Amino acid sequence: MGKRGPQPLGNTVELRVPVAPDVDEALNQLVAISGLSKAHLVRQMVLVNLNQAGAIYPDLLRTLTPTATRGRRNLGATDE
Repeated sequence: MGKRGPQPLGNTVELRVPVAPDVDEALNQLVAISGLSKAHLVRQMVLVNLNQAGAIYPDLLRTLTPTATRGRRNLGATDE
């Protein structure tokens, strides 16, 4: 596995879950369209759902810093 980037939320724990191939493909499409990393998109989805459920304070949503994708999935990347 490649080197991981900085932890965007500071003090974090790792969460690994399997997803259906269709979910992975949908996430890959969002990465290609948005230029945001898959990890950021998943973090955002988790926080939004936890917020809607009233399980977290709404201010926590503002702590999520977008991270750009790296590598071949970033269709907007340049070779500079």
